[in-house]
Amino acid sequence: MRKRLATIIVSTLSTLMFTACAPGIFVAGAAAGGAVIYDHRDFATQMDDHNIVYQIKQRFADNDQLIKDSHISVSSFNHVVLLVGETPTPALRRKANRIANNTPKVRRVFNRITVAPHPSIKQAANDSWLTTKIKTAMLAEKGLHSTQIKVVTEKRTAYLMGLVSRKQADIATNVTRHVAGVNRVVKLFEYTH
Repeated sequence: MRKRLATIIVSTLSTLMFTACAPGIFVAGAAAGGAVIYDHRDFATQMDDHNIVYQIKQRFADNDQLIKDSHISVSSFNHVVLLVGETPTPALRRKANRIANNTPKVRRVFNRITVAPHPSIKQAANDSWLTTKIKTAMLAEKGLHSTQIKVVTEKRTAYLMGLVSRKQADIATNVTRHVAGVNRVVKLFEYTH
């Protein structure tokens, strides 16, 4: 069991490291020999998502208040943007939302930014650890194509994004709900059928 868990952790970390460099198809060693990891988005859409995140972060960086006073994480999947984090005022929350909505190729924005002070380093580390635990649990779940799912964790809330079937969404949601430390699961999936 320990050897299988170690293999899953190594595969998860490898996936996290290499998917940013080579989107699309990635082959990783798994307990049964090898696993092909496939993203349903075409290459152009994957690049668009990467560029959307980059453009939004650049526009945030151009605004001193958003950078200095706020903690905002930006994700994009299939031209759908998720904003999570904290900002000290409703006005800054609205500004972040406007920036994301006015970014080329963005189809929809889920603004889950809360008006609150910065989280502690401990909370941020806990959220990162929860994301890793969720991805590892998904990778271990038989029948789940977890590489098609983006996981973002903020204040123990897990946001799940992806282009998946309803069956895959249900399996992923169920797995996530059972990860120790997750308080809430928010599904932001787009369904293939």
